[in-house]
Amino acid sequence: LNWDNIGALLGSVDTFLLDCDGVIYRAGQSIPGSFETVQYLRDLGKRIVYLTNNNMKTRAEYAQKLKDLGDDHVSEDDVFTSSYTIASFLNDSGFSETVYLIGSSGLAKEFEKQGIKYIVRWCRIYISNTSQET
Repeated sequence: LNWDNIGALLGSVDTFLLDCDGVIYRAGQSIPGSFETVQYLRDLGKRIVYLTNNNMKTRAEYAQKLKDLGDDHVSEDDVFTSSYTIASFLNDSGFSETVYLIGSSGLAKEFEKQGIKYIVRWCRIYISNTSQET
C-alpha cells in the first residue's frame, strides 16, 4: 500500500476491520492518529468494526473504552471480541449443553447474554509479580 494506490483501496471497500490492541490503543492509551483516521474513514462513509481477541471485557465494555479514548460514535455492535464470537457461534449452532468454562468474567457475561449454560472455574495466572484474571 502506498500513496499512489490508497485511493483505489478506499474506493474498493466499505468496511474496515481494525484490531484494537496495538493498532488503536496500547497500554490504555490511544495510538496517535488512530481515532483521527477512524473519523476520516467514517467521513468517507466507511463502516468501522473493532476486533479483539482479549476476552476480559464484554463488547459493551470495550465500546465504552473506545469512547473514553476518543471514538464518540462507536457502539456495542461495532465491537467483536473472541468471547462474543464463540458465544454467538454456540448459540447460532443450537448448542444446548452445559460447558465447563475456564475464563474471564467478560467471557462468562457474553455466554450469559447468548443463553449458553456454563459451570465456571475462575483461576488466576501470575505473571512477573502481577496477577491477571483468566
